Amino acid sequence: MSGFPLPPKTRLLLVADGRRARFFFVHRPDTRLEPAWPEDLVVPDRPEAHVLSDEPATVHERRGQHRHGVGPTTPPHRMDEIDLARRAAETARKIVLDEGVDELYVVAAPRTLGDLREHFDKTVKDKIVREEAKDVSKLDDRALAELVDTWFQPVV
Repeated sequence: MSGFPLPPKTRLLLVADGRRARFFFVHRPDTRLEPAWPEDLVVPDRPEAHVLSDEPATVHERRGQHRHGVGPTTPPHRMDEIDLARRAAETARKIVLDEGVDELYVVAAPRTLGDLREHFDKTVKDKIVREEAKDVSKLDDRALAELVDTWFQPVV
């Protein structure tokens, strides 16, 4: 051994649900969270959401009396959630590459975690050391730091 201390690992935490994604650097040993991205990624509010119906529109065939439902098979709010996961995955990739992240921790609501997994590329997937299918998006930064701190506690 050369006697030189190892450089500290760069740890990134991604916290997401279907409406918001946040990125933090995790500093050890005190488990301090520092924002890793200047702003939260959010799904824009849809002012027309109250007008949208769960039922697809119906149209008449040119000939005959048949009616068919027409419209997207995925509701607009779900498309927004999928788009947020895509943007969060792209942002995670940018941070991983720009900051030289060593470890990535992902905590997301179960469906959002599935969406993120679909959009993460190999570069990001290789950095993931822990995933939690849990919605902790409502926690403040202090409570989130306490949760993350439990991950680093020795198992007795």
